[in-house]
Amino acid sequence: ARAEMLPSPIARISPKRKQPHVAIIFAVVTGVLLSTITTTIWDAGTAFGVLATVLTIFAIVAYITTSIGSIFFYHRHVPQEFHPVKHGVVPALGALAFVVVMYYQFFPSPSAPLIYANWFSFAVLVVLSVVTVLGHPRVMPLRGDEHAGFADTAAATDLPLQ
Repeated sequence: ARAEMLPSPIARISPKRKQPHVAIIFAVVTGVLLSTITTTIWDAGTAFGVLATVLTIFAIVAYITTSIGSIFFYHRHVPQEFHPVKHGVVPALGALAFVVVMYYQFFPSPSAPLIYANWFSFAVLVVLSVVTVLGHPRVMPLRGDEHAGFADTAAATDLPLQ
């Protein structure tokens, strides 16, 4: 939300506790709605399995992209700190290990309804990838070292609290 990709109220920070209270409420409400919807379709165990499968696939993709991203980050932005094993081999092996885990999420193909979770996750990831590749100005840099619409990575991580 701070990068203007979600509604701005989600970025609000509680002045008293310095917590993203609106984002927390949004996450809880979303979780309750998804749980309610899936348990009206399936029994509680199946609904949990479907939601857990979706979240697992998203977590695996996040881990893989973070591992690969860390290689590029250290190589491009802090080359003086880049260590070939620590910032190259280890993240690459971690990403590779999770590629294997992702393979077994899909093969052998799980039975319905878990297969729906796999394909739903895949569809969401394809849509998000297309949005990223097409270059939403807050996702893809327009020039140089801009990241997520910020002048540099330090500016992206040192945002003022609202």
